[in-house]
Amino acid sequence: KDYRVIFKRKREKMGISQNKLAKMLDIAQPFLSEIESGKKNPSLELFFLMCDTLEIKLFPDEDGEIASSSLLWLFSFSGPASG
Repeated sequence: KDYRVIFKRKREKMGISQNKLAKMLDIAQPFLSEIESGKKNPSLELFFLMCDTLEIKLFPDEDGEIASSSLLWLFSFSGPASG
């Protein structure tokens, strides 16, 4: 799955609206919408902030455990912000 789909599903599962998440991230809601729809890419800083805010684990914990889909997020990340 594309990381954008994972972000959107996690946001919805947590019951957070796009508007609320955008405020939490200090970005405009239309920009968040463009990220989720694949029209724009987040900066690497924003990518990690989104992961942190949505409680998405990217790196292993002390026991070396990592969600299998986390590696997919890292490898599907398509680069710096385009907007």
